[in-house]
Amino acid sequence: TKARAWLATRLPFFAVLALHLPEREAPVDTALTDGSSLLYNPEYVAALPDGEARGLVLHLVLHAAFGHAWRRDTTREAGRWDLACDIVVNGVMRKLIGVTLPRGAETVDALKEDWSAEEIYESLPDNLESPSTGNTEGNPSSSADGSAVRAFWQEALEAALQTGDSPGNLERHYPRNVSRVSWTRVLEKHLQRVQHDYVWGVPDRRMLAHDLIYPSLAGEALRVGVVIDTSGSVP
Repeated sequence: TKARAWLATRLPFFAVLALHLPEREAPVDTALTDGSSLLYNPEYVAALPDGEARGLVLHLVLHAAFGHAWRRDTTREAGRWDLACDIVVNGVMRKLIGVTLPRGAETVDALKEDWSAEEIYESLPDNLESPSTGNTEGNPSSSADGSAVRAFWQEALEAALQTGDSPGNLERHYPRNVSRVSWTRVLEKHLQRVQHDYVWGVPDRRMLAHDLIYPSLAGEALRVGVVIDTSGSVP
């Protein structure tokens, strides 16, 4: 509770994320996250200094918010993946003032910390052991509520971004957001259908009463112009 309160006053962006990760006691050696809960050993947590307790909460929150538990997929080794994710998380944490890396989470690689977890994973050797603090070996993406967990954290990240103090270069670590809005529906709002052309096969009935045969408008046309800016100002 003290660690969360400290985050709320010093690091609002991360504090919002921390409020979305409920904690519960569990038969684990240290502390872990499965993407939806912070699982901890109460004896381990009680022995932590305040700085390390803050680091522990933030460490696990970032693992969950970045989707590390479900991004592993079934084809990646758990130990190798967890170390790759630790490099990402610890790289973010070590740039924050007042935050200490938790025990068992000292994996740091300044040359790779801005890479994505997937990129770091490919650069590591095979058959590595998982760190003692971090992700669980579970993979929520394979469970029935995996999509719900991912959607939950996407909403949490959007809420955190409203604080206006999002640290730079974190976007590459977020889970990809899949738009739920069809681009065709958005475009349709700005288009107007028009009558196509005059035809004689279907005369204008309004003029038949005057013994006159005039062509009528029939069919619809939708003309769309596409403009591509190829100037040097467009990347």
